[in-house]
Amino acid sequence: MKKVILSLIAILSYISSWALTITTTNVSGTTFCGGDEVKVSYTVDQPANAGNVFTVQLSDKSGGFASPIIIGSKSSTGSGTITCTIPFSTPSGTKYQVRVVSSKPPVIGTPSPKQLKINPKPTGLNVVGVTACEATLTWNAVSTATSYKVQYKPSGSSTWSGTIDVGLATSYTFDGLMASSGFDFRVRTECGSGAKSDWAQTSATTTACPKPTGLIVTDITITTTTLDWANAPCSEGYLVQYRPFGTTDWLTSTSSSSTILLTGLYSATFYEAQVSNNCGANSSQWTASVMWETEYFRVADDNNMLSIINIFPNPSNGNFTVKYNNANGLSDVEITVQNVFGQTILHTIKEVQEGLNEEKVSLSGSSAGLYYVTIKSGDKTIKSPLMVE
Repeated sequence: MKKVILSLIAILSYISSWALTITTTNVSGTTFCGGDEVKVSYTVDQPANAGNVFTVQLSDKSGGFASPIIIGSKSSTGSGTITCTIPFSTPSGTKYQVRVVSSKPPVIGTPSPKQLKINPKPTGLNVVGVTACEATLTWNAVSTATSYKVQYKPSGSSTWSGTIDVGLATSYTFDGLMASSGFDFRVRTECGSGAKSDWAQTSATTTACPKPTGLIVTDITITTTTLDWANAPCSEGYLVQYRPFGTTDWLTSTSSSSTILLTGLYSATFYEAQVSNNCGANSSQWTASVMWETEYFRVADDNNMLSIINIFPNPSNGNFTVKYNNANGLSDVEITVQNVFGQTILHTIKEVQEGLNEEKVSLSGSSAGLYYVTIKSGDKTIKSPLMVE
């Protein structure tokens, strides 16, 4: 009888132990780096058997326990807290879970009530401020980061740039990019322990190389002309082409700044010029032509002299200024504007003083195209082309 009673006690004890329930109640935090310490608390509804070991298992980054990783353990029979260490090389993920299992009896506890982020990579990537040569990558801050690393490469290339440490900044501007080209940008976090997240990546395409604006003629002599324009973004210099108006072959030159002095020009000749921005591997489209006429040779005793200094802006929207030199003293000057068919669009007569004069002209309502501006004083007549856009 005594043996039967002892057997029944053993059986009941065995059955009772298999009824053990383990509940993971709390995890000390939600975001961790590889190498970080994490405390996992659990409860049991009854004591485990003597010699039991509670073990904490870490899921894969999707929350599955097909191949769990042991991150901590504790010899105990009752509820408690286990101090664990996240493996240094744990892949980036935001859906990790932990659970507690026992050895005596072998029972699997419930998973943690919240998902864990381990070595999380930056989120919210965006590329802003894209130009022909620059792009700024931005991202959301990661609470565990002690620094961020960034890289870039041309889309389609397998070779990334060197790694750039941007500290705790959540944006970085890449410069020196090629115009009209696709680029890949990526960023990752690094923790104080040295653990690194996976790379987070996005892409963008740079804009076309911008052509210069504000091209004007600022000084004209018998054989030289100075051109000026506004500084263009992403410029590594400028290309200039010019020619006598009506000819087909361009003369070319370069400039490292937004001005150039053209020399060796013919006197009393209409010229046109265009400028292109050199963005390195790519260049911009050419600007519209600016037009002018070089000065006439002036004989020392020739007091009956009239010359156009400049028409600006040219091309224009129909509103422009004619700057000319009148060497005839106080006299009447006629300004006539004609289209390519010889039709007169505007004709004015005005008494002007000797020396430099400026006349503002408006061709409101005129269609785009080529026009000719003629100035006459006494028996002297000069003509210059004008483009209306």
